[in-house]
Amino acid sequence: KPEMDAALSMASSAVEGIKGRKIAFLAANGVNGESLQLMCKALEAAGASVKIIAPISGQINSAKGDAIKVDHSLPTVSSVMFDSVYVPGGADSIKVAARAGGAINDTYSKIGIAIAENDEVDDDFAQDFIALIGMHRFNERPDLDAIAA
Repeated sequence: KPEMDAALSMASSAVEGIKGRKIAFLAANGVNGESLQLMCKALEAAGASVKIIAPISGQINSAKGDAIKVDHSLPTVSSVMFDSVYVPGGADSIKVAARAGGAINDTYSKIGIAIAENDEVDDDFAQDFIALIGMHRFNERPDLDAIAA
């Protein structure tokens, strides 16, 4: 292995918090708009940038019919563009997550995932998710060498 320069290491220069982190929200028509908005506000208040990723460009509609602007269509993005992934509730959002398997596989690990039980996304869940993102990387993953990025 080549020698690593500590000054260039992301592990030794990690900063606390999530300021500047980019978070992908994988969503589709019928998404739970309330959880999407709550998480978006919490992450942006903490300094992160949120991008809505959907199967189509333009806009999607929440389960209640509210229009949600799409930042990128699924075929135009890669997991390496984001630091974390959030999947708001909604059956079609789960299907989008399945189609974006690379993004999920690249970011998933048992110690790096937060799951809202029964789609109960609240301020406590948002803060738990922010804390996980703030940990930056989970190098303890057994499949770390298999990740392309």
